[in-house]
Amino acid sequence: MPQEFKEQLSQADRALEATGQLALCVGSGISRGRLPLLEELIAAAFRNLPDSAPAMATFKALSENQVFHLRLGDKGITVGNPCSLDDFRKLEERTQIELCRPLVQFYGDVFRDLEIAYLSKQNLLEAIDIERFKTAEPAAPHFFIAYLMIEGRISKVLTTNWDVLIEKAIERSTLLPFAQFLTRALDEPTWVDRNNGPTPILAPPPPAARLRRRPAWTER
Repeated sequence: MPQEFKEQLSQADRALEATGQLALCVGSGISRGRLPLLEELIAAAFRNLPDSAPAMATFKALSENQVFHLRLGDKGITVGNPCSLDDFRKLEERTQIELCRPLVQFYGDVFRDLEIAYLSKQNLLEAIDIERFKTAEPAAPHFFIAYLMIEGRISKVLTTNWDVLIEKAIERSTLLPFAQFLTRALDEPTWVDRNNGPTPILAPPPPAARLRRRPAWTER
């Protein structure tokens, strides 16, 4: 059963007291409620597909592979076999997102195929409204991680996020230069990297002495 964030913080504090320093692995769920998850982005890309033969063929292949019609049938929703793009667009958004959740396991392949259907990377990025990743605001989890990095209590943050909310939280939590706390290390090229997405791996410099910080929540 998922824990409340305050319970996770308590566990993290106890672990840090016992070990002194940790490498933190962060998934996209840390930004839940601030930014869409991958299944939401895939659903948006499907909804906004152009009405062209290649786009329809791309959706049909994915619909057949994921047996959308059977999964919808289990919910009492009748669609064609396979579920067509028109059928998909008529579904409630919540149902669309649920259908797309299994596609997250191979999202790189999905976006590669969708990029072809959209005719360009830029068209696809506009369809999923990638600009919202630039304007989103960090929440309590991002600031908690930022404080740990500023204080030198964690050695690395590895993240699957597409956003830069941890970086924003660091910049708003200290008067000192951002580069003192964080350097970026890229992994092997991914679909996000090729489209100028945020850095998937964050690695701070060697821990320094405890440094002065300022309250982030007063910066709104």
